[in-house]
Amino acid sequence: MMHASASVLLAVMIGTALPYAAAAQVSRIPGVVPRPFTAIAHKDLTFGQVLPGIPETVRPDDVRHAGLFEVQGMADGVVRVEFLLPDALVAPFGALLPIAFGHGDGFADFSRGRPPRGLRFDPRTPLIATLGPNGRLLIRLGGTVTPARDQAGGPYHAAVSITVYDLGI
Repeated sequence: MMHASASVLLAVMIGTALPYAAAAQVSRIPGVVPRPFTAIAHKDLTFGQVLPGIPETVRPDDVRHAGLFEVQGMADGVVRVEFLLPDALVAPFGALLPIAFGHGDGFADFSRGRPPRGLRFDPRTPLIATLGPNGRLLIRLGGTVTPARDQAGGPYHAAVSITVYDLGI
């Protein structure tokens, strides 16, 4: 058996779609200081014990196993979110475990509550979203690992990067 935890180690890059970075957080309300963007990885995407030759899928609405990101910024701000996703998880000794992401493996949670309500999306493509009135957006990430029949056991990990752009809309 192998333990596949597609570590959603967050390499955060905050960018801007505006010509000047200083203009990225322009306040819409006079006298209100805009809040800078923050992206937080709250939870890794984990597959648990994976058996050789048997694919394992984690749906983005699986609160125990799906990866969880939070984007914070100015209330009602419009952002573009892009993921850099791995093709494989890597074991410390170099073995690779293929991982795939597809349509519906991302979930943008606009509800801020339980059960999550929002929009399923393909994390391989950019997501355009509006931060809530509290300036937050939760993003859940699922995926599928496909171990070979002779897949070596042990822990496997990979990093996921997220880039958030302020669209200034």
